[in-house]
Amino acid sequence: MRPADRPSYLAAIDRLGDADAVIARVLDVAGVRQFALDALLRLSGVEWSDQVGTACVECVDSPRLLLNPCFIESHCQVPRALAFLLLHELAHVSLGHTGLHARVTPIQNVAFDAFINASLLQGIVNEGRLADRWDALVTTVYAADRSPEFILRPPPCWPDAPDWEASANLPSVLRTLHQRLYDRAPSGVADGGTERDRWLSVTYGELIRALTAEQMATNGDGDDTPDGVDGVADRLLGAHGATETERAATSGGRDANAAAALGEVLAQLPRDPAANRADGGDPFDIQLGGRCDDQLMVQLRALIRRALVDGGDSQQWQVESRSIWTVDPSRDRRAHVRRHVSRAMGTSAPMLFHGATTQRRPRVFGGAAIYLDVSGSMGDWVNRLHAALIPLRRLLAPQLFVFSTDVCAYSRDAFVRGRVRSTGGTDITPVLRHLLTHAAPRKIERALLLTDGYVGTPARALAREFIARKIALHVGLVGTCRMDTPPWAASITTLKASTPR
Repeated sequence: MRPADRPSYLAAIDRLGDADAVIARVLDVAGVRQFALDALLRLSGVEWSDQVGTACVECVDSPRLLLNPCFIESHCQVPRALAFLLLHELAHVSLGHTGLHARVTPIQNVAFDAFINASLLQGIVNEGRLADRWDALVTTVYAADRSPEFILRPPPCWPDAPDWEASANLPSVLRTLHQRLYDRAPSGVADGGTERDRWLSVTYGELIRALTAEQMATNGDGDDTPDGVDGVADRLLGAHGATETERAATSGGRDANAAAALGEVLAQLPRDPAANRADGGDPFDIQLGGRCDDQLMVQLRALIRRALVDGGDSQQWQVESRSIWTVDPSRDRRAHVRRHVSRAMGTSAPMLFHGATTQRRPRVFGGAAIYLDVSGSMGDWVNRLHAALIPLRRLLAPQLFVFSTDVCAYSRDAFVRGRVRSTGGTDITPVLRHLLTHAAPRKIERALLLTDGYVGTPARALAREFIARKIALHVGLVGTCRMDTPPWAASITTLKASTPR
């Protein structure tokens, strides 16, 4: 939703009155604590703003809620409509959507909103409260017979007698996903002995691919009407970076900062669909490769020595032997036999022989690992860090991992080839759990985390357990995020490139 003009904005404020009073009416709605709306009580303030389209949770030193009075007056005339709008925006924060990609596209925004709207309404139905018209906002704003906005709302007469024919003439791929999002029948997929609703199995990847195909079809037919993703992107609920205020509020740090203040309450909201899949959602390949930044490589080498090398900067060396192919037959015990066989068989004499060479390597701690953040918010930093790590592969610990919303192990050779897997999101929780799992058999005792800092906040119980195990996790920080040393980190070192990102 685009902000309204100034005169309309001021007139709406006069009619609505104080923003806090409007929010107070929402807190009287039945079931607000079940739906995490008591998170509003932790906000530092509520203000009217013509610099947001609908609503936005802004984080500076503490969370603040900004509301557009023109939108509230036009579309949220009943408290439950406003309550749904606020739940929608809080769900964006809870799911960390601004950290999923370096620059969120309209297609991604529509995909995120489709999942959030469906998951909120499914949760409300499960609580037996849809009769209170919690779906009034989305059914008013979005049409049931236009694509792709029909996936942002339930079908007419949902959930008792859903009219799936309302979208009969719309793209079949989107219709299938729409039915999976709002179908009330169990999926039949066993999950620990229980049945799981179909909407939980829908992934962002599926939604994004379907919406991309729809957008390409719309742009390719010569139709200049405002249909398609671009047409609906301007009418999405919540903050999607339509203004400078929204872009500042929805930077990657918004989710991390708000999670610290609202995390316990927001945990009641819907989970990321990737968390409901055993394979971590829809991972995709990142093809890496670029020029090495000498300044970044020097800083990274020093950090690896301090964090992972036995003896720190005054490193200790160990001599390793490895097999090679060579033209020198003197070290190959089978050289004489191979030559004799080749003469007897009338074939060419062998040219290469088995040999061995030695090399010095820094003596790393017995269990050491590097975790590289490959989430969407890292952007070009993934390429820069990968290029800087390649010349340092002699310094690399025996174990190398990349992480987003899960952790994936990589051999040094596979990493050098430059193809890694990512789910797009980012979360410190799987890293801490991975370290705890491998700390017991002493497979990992020290670790280095390379990230932009937008990794979220782990649950308090997990953080306490990690700290108690005394695992040394050092952080190499890139980008512009200011990150105070969290209790689970042994140290934080800022890494800078020779050219700004």
